[in-house]
Amino acid sequence: MLLRLEDDTNDLTALSYLHEPAVLHNLRVRFLEPNHIYTYCGIVLVAINPYDQLHIYGEEVIRAYSGQNMGDMDPHIFAVAEEAYKQMGRDERNQSIIVSGESGAGKTVSAKYAMRFFATVGGSANDTNVEEKVLASSPIMEAIGNAKTTRNDNSSRFGKYIQIGFSRHFHIIGANMRTYLLEKSRVVFQAEDERNYHIFYQLCASSSLPEFRELGLRIKESSQSSIFKVVASILHLGNIEICAERDGESCHVSRDDLHLQHFSRLLGVELQQMEHWLCHRKLVTSSETYLKNMSKKQAENARNALAKHIYARMFDWIVEHINKVLQSSSKQHSFIGVLDIYGLHFLLVPKGTDQNWAQKLYQKHSSSAHFQKPRMSNTSFIINHFADKVLRNTRRSSRVNVRPAKPTPRPANKEHRKTVGHQFRSSLHMLMETLNATTPHYVRCIKPNDYKGRSRRAVQQLRACGVLETIRISAAGYPSRWTYPDFFSRYRVLLKKSDMTLADKKLEPDMFQFGKTKIFFRAGQVAYLEKLRADRFRSACIRIQKTVRGWLQRSVPEDPQDRRHATEIREGLHGPQTRAALICQKQLRMVRDRRAFLRVRRAAVTIQAFTRGMFTRHIFKEVSTSCLLQSRASSCTEGFLFHCHVTSPLSCDLTTVIFLLHHKAMIIQRCVRGWLQRRKFQRSRAAAITLQCAFRCVRAKRRVQQLKVEARSAQHLKKLNSGMETRSCSCRGRWTTR
Repeated sequence: MLLRLEDDTNDLTALSYLHEPAVLHNLRVRFLEPNHIYTYCGIVLVAINPYDQLHIYGEEVIRAYSGQNMGDMDPHIFAVAEEAYKQMGRDERNQSIIVSGESGAGKTVSAKYAMRFFATVGGSANDTNVEEKVLASSPIMEAIGNAKTTRNDNSSRFGKYIQIGFSRHFHIIGANMRTYLLEKSRVVFQAEDERNYHIFYQLCASSSLPEFRELGLRIKESSQSSIFKVVASILHLGNIEICAERDGESCHVSRDDLHLQHFSRLLGVELQQMEHWLCHRKLVTSSETYLKNMSKKQAENARNALAKHIYARMFDWIVEHINKVLQSSSKQHSFIGVLDIYGLHFLLVPKGTDQNWAQKLYQKHSSSAHFQKPRMSNTSFIINHFADKVLRNTRRSSRVNVRPAKPTPRPANKEHRKTVGHQFRSSLHMLMETLNATTPHYVRCIKPNDYKGRSRRAVQQLRACGVLETIRISAAGYPSRWTYPDFFSRYRVLLKKSDMTLADKKLEPDMFQFGKTKIFFRAGQVAYLEKLRADRFRSACIRIQKTVRGWLQRSVPEDPQDRRHATEIREGLHGPQTRAALICQKQLRMVRDRRAFLRVRRAAVTIQAFTRGMFTRHIFKEVSTSCLLQSRASSCTEGFLFHCHVTSPLSCDLTTVIFLLHHKAMIIQRCVRGWLQRRKFQRSRAAAITLQCAFRCVRAKRRVQQLKVEARSAQHLKKLNSGMETRSCSCRGRWTTR
């Protein structure tokens, strides 16, 4: 039976047939179309390496994806980065983008584009340009940590986790880089068709330049000069020829060896000391110190170990200085980490062979369900991965890192140096703690083939990295899962305390299932819960903002200028001057409008009166003329009216009416004019009387005041007393005569 397959679906979980043929067909159709190298698999972004430069990473594309939801636009690495950036600000939680895949699948490029997105949308608020420094560190790390392999021309031979720090306003303020297990063995050994790190070839290619005549080390920046010196010294160290003695137990290095001379000069060490310690080693015991010769093979191993150690120390030094440049004095509010880590490396057991090491694995892990021995090989083993069986072998050039499940603990000794495996386990443990404390976002990089072309190599990687397993989970109907504590912590805001006992939980019963440790949801239910949660937070934020803004306006001290301005406004609205001004304005406007109204009314009345008078006089004139011509003999009004009534009843009636109206109008006018004149006279007389009374009153008051003054004066009293004296004298005379 033939099955119809969808031609193009940007989310693999939306396929009608969730099986490998449908998945591969959909990926193939999208991959053959231009610019469709990305496909969603639920929350996982599947990225297929196109082995070509695509024009889908410009700044205009970044702006298009900025602020958009993950499913609103076509799948893209920028959509995952935007989702991480959005959740960082929404949930106040650190984020991580985990980029995984085989060597050559495009992990480093995907991580680089994710960091470019953050540098664009979260650019620094000041002039520090931290985002440019973050992007500028990538070429440096690729030069010292990337190399050509049979699978990839620019393969990262170390793992890195870059934390991009953001401020409270979500601007980039700094970054920090952690590195994991640099492949030091590549410094002294490369498999067939593979190369050393890029920096060695870049240095050799620049040796002919004038500034690189002395091993290309004279550059203005002292740090760059030191790096080039170290790299050049490692190149010379690898070319030092060690000659075996006849006994086979010792060796020597010629003092005339040109590479030894360059190595000693570049690192500033004594030539004799370097020549001696390349062929000898010191053994320190509790009581004595021994100096022992080394064979040619031992000396070459020691030389290679020294080269690897120097390069590793230089690598760590560069990473440390890059982190110093990327650090910021500002306080970090949150971060987004980008993890780009490759397949684990194989750790070379001392004095061991591939077969011996494989036999140890068979002995120790044969009882494990995750380990299996192949039938036809004694140097290979099979790891039973959750999605597929992965075959590994113990070839020295393999990039597999296998370590015992429970390493034998060593006694605590502060002077004992940690082994490479212990350092790697410690750093990996710290990395897992960091990732577990963040919200992860997954990018699965797929390499279509091993020959940088287009083929059907993707199915193995889809099985190994868990994409098909994710689709199987989607086929079961419950693709989303939450642990109970996380679910309660995130969605508890949707219910009040009083609603906890209600049976209605706003979800259909068949939309979720309860497990032992997790709760499972069907497709779309988590998005529905997220929408409800976002709406609840939006409503709460609006309410909080409203309250806080009101409180700030009431509590924050006012600016003196603003206070003065407010006082002026209040005084302007309620002060006495303003009230007086308003009254004056009101009265002025009233007088002006009333004058305009009266002027218009007088004009209208005048026009009406003139028109009516002219019309009436015109009619009266015509009628009077005709009537007078017919009654010239009549000299009185009664005769005129009688004559008009006899000769022409119609003319007489009209004439009578007009005459009577005119007569009455004259009477009315006479009466009105008389009344107006009388009222005018009465007003004038009343005003004159009022003025006279007032004048007389004032004059009388003045006279009274004058009389009062005169009455109190001495002259008046003297005049009064002088009369009394006369009378008194006359009385006395009379009294005397008597």
